[in-house]
Amino acid sequence: MNSWVLSSAVQKLIRRSNIEGALECALRLERINPGYMRRRLPVIAYEDIGAGNESYCLRVTQRASRAFDWEPPETAVAEAVAALAGSLKSRTCCDFACLLEFDPACRAFKVTLQGRSEDELLALALDKEASWLDRACALELMCAKRGRPNAQMLAALSKVSEAFQLSMEGCVLFVGHKSDDRLMPLTLPLAMEVSRVEQRQIVDSAGLPGSDAWVNGVPLCALDMHSSMGRKMLKVFCRSSSEIRRFARDCRPEVDVASAVSLALFHLDSGHMKQQIVTSASEELRERYETMELARCGINAAQRIQLYAAITADVDRLNEVRESMIWQEA
Repeated sequence: MNSWVLSSAVQKLIRRSNIEGALECALRLERINPGYMRRRLPVIAYEDIGAGNESYCLRVTQRASRAFDWEPPETAVAEAVAALAGSLKSRTCCDFACLLEFDPACRAFKVTLQGRSEDELLALALDKEASWLDRACALELMCAKRGRPNAQMLAALSKVSEAFQLSMEGCVLFVGHKSDDRLMPLTLPLAMEVSRVEQRQIVDSAGLPGSDAWVNGVPLCALDMHSSMGRKMLKVFCRSSSEIRRFARDCRPEVDVASAVSLALFHLDSGHMKQQIVTSASEELRERYETMELARCGINAAQRIQLYAAITADVDRLNEVRESMIWQEA
């Protein structure tokens, strides 16, 4: 099986709290691509666990950063996967990071913050009268630098650590991380506050019917836009779904329907999580993120709801295409 599909399966199954399935796919992937899970699991921890259990995020990240502490690999992978799948979950770190990266309002606000001192930025980050995203922008400008942490950056992080009552180790671990995931750890203090700010609920979000079915050793939900097999599947689905074709006919010519379907499917199905912490603040961030992503494809808020309904209405066709694609690539 394609290693990218197995990686997707591991993450989807962790989200669904399917410990046994996640372990099966993770160990298969470790045998196919040794060392990959050591690099991937910290990202999954921040994307999907985050404020649900910040100590797990720090523990997985710290252990993965030490090669000698990842032996034997299969035991380390199994322990980390089981812990993440069994944990409470939150995608607020990921929502914050995506909004900081792509939301036009966040980009514009960060321009206005240029030149502010670290003390001024920290004061804004701690200001509970300010919006969540304004506070996140201030944190990013304080801490999100590429390269190795220097004395000035460590001093700023020390202030964040003390102010948010987060370990210094937790603040430092991902500073200087060279991938686009570097923003998630920096938003962890705010994500933790979002999860505590009011009465919270632990909910199980609903995925699409049939998406948890397994075919040839992977769940159907593993096919998404992040693998070549998933992209092929999405093209076939867009061409063959009467509901998607009907939706496309009603759209303006400049709308990127294929990309919109890819993103909508992620939000409807791939983002399905069990044991998820939900507050009104986290839901507002999620809603803003989803609306922003679809808007980048030319889809407005009303059309987003219509697109979700079109995919849901033709879910049987979607699952048929997924199953067919898995057998073709076997």
